[in-house]
Amino acid sequence: MTEHSGCKAVASPCVGLCSTTYGDTVCRGCMRTSTEIAAWPASDETQKRAITLRLDGIMQQVMPEFFRIENQQALEEALHSMAVPFDDQRSVYAWLHKLLIRHVNTIKNPAAVGVALQQDAGMFDSLQQCRSKMYALARKGKS
Repeated sequence: MTEHSGCKAVASPCVGLCSTTYGDTVCRGCMRTSTEIAAWPASDETQKRAITLRLDGIMQQVMPEFFRIENQQALEEALHSMAVPFDDQRSVYAWLHKLLIRHVNTIKNPAAVGVALQQDAGMFDSLQQCRSKMYALARKGKS
């Protein structure tokens, strides 16, 4: 997150997996609509915050079915040690999502990053199932 005239600018929710270039109307990476992605650079902070709040709502609705955050400090430490930038104004589930997108295959012990799996699936499979549900919700609510 960056500073602008005394207030924090809203960081882009982009996770670097954009699928709108392949024709999706909702990005499978960040869950924004193609319209939101195109308008992001010209959007004001209020508009950007509204988008991130909507995305956080989706994450907070779906992610607890698959992941339980047991230690927020460990999660923050993992984000820092793995050099994953995160917006401290977003939900902890947004932080976890970004960490998993970048490092799901290298995290061998979920507890080491402050997380427990809620289902019998492994970390990668849990993330795939979770993202599938988040994508379905994002598509359902697209404008």
